[in-house]
Amino acid sequence: MVFLASQSLMLIFDVSDPESPTLLSSFETNGIARGITLSGDYKTAYLANGESGMQIIDVSDVALPVMMGSISSDNFMNDLMMSPDGKTVTAVDRVGLIQTIDIADPANPVEIRSVLSGRDSWRLTQSADGEMAYIADGYSGFKVVDVGYSARSEGSYIESKVTYVHTADSSINDSFAILANDGLDDSNVALFKMDFIDDADGDGIENDLDNCPSIANEVQLDTDGDGQGDDCDNDDDNDGVEDGADAFPLDSSETLDTDGDGVGDNADWAPNDISESADTDGDGVGDNADAFPTNAAETLDTDSDGLGDNEDPDIDGDGILNNDDKFPLQSKYSADTDNDGMPDAWEIRFGLDPNDPSDSVLDQDGDGISNLEEFLAGTPPAGSLDIDGNSKYDALTDGLLLLRGMFGLDGSTLVTGTIALDATYTAASDIELRIDNLGDLVDIDGNGQVDALTDGLLILRYLFGLNGDALINGVIASDASRTSAAEIEAYLDALVP
Repeated sequence: MVFLASQSLMLIFDVSDPESPTLLSSFETNGIARGITLSGDYKTAYLANGESGMQIIDVSDVALPVMMGSISSDNFMNDLMMSPDGKTVTAVDRVGLIQTIDIADPANPVEIRSVLSGRDSWRLTQSADGEMAYIADGYSGFKVVDVGYSARSEGSYIESKVTYVHTADSSINDSFAILANDGLDDSNVALFKMDFIDDADGDGIENDLDNCPSIANEVQLDTDGDGQGDDCDNDDDNDGVEDGADAFPLDSSETLDTDGDGVGDNADWAPNDISESADTDGDGVGDNADAFPTNAAETLDTDSDGLGDNEDPDIDGDGILNNDDKFPLQSKYSADTDNDGMPDAWEIRFGLDPNDPSDSVLDQDGDGISNLEEFLAGTPPAGSLDIDGNSKYDALTDGLLLLRGMFGLDGSTLVTGTIALDATYTAASDIELRIDNLGDLVDIDGNGQVDALTDGLLILRYLFGLNGDALINGVIASDASRTSAAEIEAYLDALVP
């Protein structure tokens, strides 16, 4: 199809056979048609109709075109072109006026801007983005005009508010200028708001409404509701203690945390104990140390069987009922044949007689502590770290023997090069027995395991004379119960009487 603007007519031809075009219809424009453009769907034609301005014609039925709307022109309209988005038409006339016309409603076209860019404009075309118009002007030749804009409907507000912020002491001499471009030539049809506020700190909150007018604080947080924002309030929770001295500056019920556990002293069940803060069941044992924190009748579960010691018939879980167990709290021991207070297995282990009650008061290693006291203290009745029995504690003999034993070495690989010349015990079997007799006494860090890289190195360093941080750095297990140098040294001291 071809649409032709021809004097007073708009002609529509079928050119499916280019050699024999057929006239489908003609439409009387009542003017002098000079230019034509079509909508993207080819259902609407826009005519530059001379002194009659622009006419809009429904051509959905090409055999019967129908007038839809029009817009007048003060001068002779020569040409027009539709924008790429189909929302506007740009038209030119003989005096060089460029009009931008909103055709969103074809029945009611609206001029949204006009600009005088030449003197005798005849033809135009546009860039692909619709931003530039290329005009053939009879007086000044070829012209390129920027016709891009963002149209707004008459009376609409400009979305971004223009705000004047006054920060001086007085606004008597303040001055400012505003340039607003709303896409229309006549700026009086566009409206925009202006807010004038005093905002000394520049946070966007007017001084009279700002709870900290001299300190920027957009959030306006006021914890104690005293009208003074937290950013400029020295006592945010209004408890009478300034924030700098208050462990809980936003909690009016707390000011101190003596033990530094994060729980205020007022709410802390044990304010001087960092390991405890609550006793839920009120049994006098803190929740962290209480195996049953919600059961006031129980606190301990020695064998970790889920049954509290108070009702457990076998507290240590060794298979011997409490009434038949001489040591109901120690799963390693249950029998004491001679009733001397020392378990049979312990006496045998350290060369004592489980059938002789008198050996409980003896002092096997001569350190002034009886054998029974050694058992009760968890220390061996004889100098345990003197592995080769020469009455000396030597890192390069006793220390290395213990370390090798912890690494699982035995036989000649255990003793070669590590037995003192004056040693009492020189055979590998004797050394192995003496190391075995120590058992968990060489669990130096108290984590329930004997480990060469922790306990073994602690013993070796200790026998080399190291103490303090040099003794323990890097060799304490993560689950150790003895972690400080003082605790480790005290424990090792007991093993070298």
